[in-house]
Amino acid sequence: MTEKEIYDALDCGEPPQELLEWAKENLGEDPETKCQIISDFRDMIYARGECTPHRTDDAFLLRFLRARHFIIERAHRLLVNYYDFREVNPQYCQNIDLTTLKKIGADQVILVPPYRDGNGRRMMQYRIGSWDPEKHSLDEMFQATIATVEMALIEPRAQILGGICLFDLAGLSMQQAWYMTPNVAHKMVQIMVTSFPIRIHALHIVNQSYVFDIIFNIFKPFLNDSMKERIFFHGDNMESLHKHVDPKYLPERYGGIHPDYNYEYWVEICRQNKQVFLFTFTKMPTDVEIKWELDLREASEELLEWAKENIREDPNTKCQMISDLRDMIYCLAFKTLAPWCKEAIDFINVIGERLIAESGDSKSKKFLFERISLAIQRGNAASIWGTFPDSALLSEIFVSEENSTFIEGVGLDQLERAGGPDFISVPPYLDQDGKRILLYKLGNWDPTSFTVDDVFRATLLILELAILEERAQMKGGVCIVDCQNISMQHALCLTPSLAQKLLQMAVATHPMKLQSLHIINHSWAFEILFNIFRPLLHEKMKERLFFHNDLESLHKHVNPKCLPEIYGGMQPHHSYEDWVEGFRKNKDIMKELKSLGYKTS
Repeated sequence: MTEKEIYDALDCGEPPQELLEWAKENLGEDPETKCQIISDFRDMIYARGECTPHRTDDAFLLRFLRARHFIIERAHRLLVNYYDFREVNPQYCQNIDLTTLKKIGADQVILVPPYRDGNGRRMMQYRIGSWDPEKHSLDEMFQATIATVEMALIEPRAQILGGICLFDLAGLSMQQAWYMTPNVAHKMVQIMVTSFPIRIHALHIVNQSYVFDIIFNIFKPFLNDSMKERIFFHGDNMESLHKHVDPKYLPERYGGIHPDYNYEYWVEICRQNKQVFLFTFTKMPTDVEIKWELDLREASEELLEWAKENIREDPNTKCQMISDLRDMIYCLAFKTLAPWCKEAIDFINVIGERLIAESGDSKSKKFLFERISLAIQRGNAASIWGTFPDSALLSEIFVSEENSTFIEGVGLDQLERAGGPDFISVPPYLDQDGKRILLYKLGNWDPTSFTVDDVFRATLLILELAILEERAQMKGGVCIVDCQNISMQHALCLTPSLAQKLLQMAVATHPMKLQSLHIINHSWAFEILFNIFRPLLHEKMKERLFFHNDLESLHKHVNPKCLPEIYGGMQPHHSYEDWVEGFRKNKDIMKELKSLGYKTS
């Protein structure tokens, strides 16, 4: 490393082999056992249920294991403490806009230099004497500290090596000391020691005065012996500090060689890294529109142009094609020309051959047969159409008896039940391409209270609602199936017959196009389920099926800004019941559902 090597970007890549060897020796991070330990850690989280993590992917859990030397019990306690702190102190952790905290850096109260010490550790500096409590509130100081820690933890190097903290107390007065209550001291210790997966390797105090003694006496009861051993007091003796930190890794004011880099510089570095926006708890700009109501407006010109190019919806031919489809629907299920005599059929054949010869179109003969057949069948349809009672629903006439159990009596109550245990949900936003997203968390499905029939009913109703949007008719939808915690109880519910019906619904028998199906968190139980589906999948469906071993793989297909936080995205959890209420109040939607045979009251 050069004497003035500057790391302008967060190092989010895989740790080098040298660092992994250090982690193996000092943290117990053995590559041969790491995956199993992470899996056991995840199982413990779900088994004990002491907290509900917003993420349980390997990369996130690894932070806590590294911070506690891969001892699962201690890592679990740290994780619980982490979420307890966030729950008790939401004002420090949620909906924080980093850009508003940059002003703290302008006054050089908090600094994070863009370089590391000789051991590769990041350094965080506090100049408490520069803090004006009337200008920067105590809450903002906590917000800036936690945001800095969260951003630093994105670097695997920081997770492994920890960091160094330097408190410069020059200019500290009773004005600042007045704010250092036991409650504030306790929170500081929680952030630095007990509740965040960052290991403070050393804490250096410089330029302390008698006022510091007052403050430190407040902190002392909260410090354990291990933390006390990491605190070093240097006063104004910079040579004492240099015994721990080489001057070439310090700013000039501490006898080093670097200029001052304020907090604003650190924020700008982090803002350039997309993982900061994905994995920290800060409020960042997003262009994702949250809309609970279905969009029943006519398609925009832009969308119509897309439809013309991608699904051949040409405005010049659309009306005629709709008319032809309607004619085909009215056709009866027998070959109209079959009762004709041989002479009549021969005559039509001759005309058909001449059409082919004149037009050069080999399909013109077939087209002639179809047009004659349609003309006859229109008369047939008209003769029987009046026999249907006016009150009869189309579902009562055309729905096959085999599948009637999934449609009869379907209502909004089934849909609300599906969302209750967070099993099926439809977020109130679209993906980056404008497609609806349907989420299944199979591990949350309780087959004893929510039957397989209920799954079909809720899914059918969701599809019927989604297809009311012209955008959904054109763009289709995306389905994400989270297989975490699925068990044999789930696998036993899925027979080949039910698997076939699910595929029929997804591919062959509903106008909602499934553009892609993403499987995440799959396990051995999923393999059993998938082996039932595999023989039923045609090649086109296989091309739309994606298996993801990690969230980064999912993010290649679905932009994180269009995903909930649990899947490494930017969106908070949205109440499923709110989505239901969004269309329950719409009379046109209720009328449409009723015409399809659904129960709306």
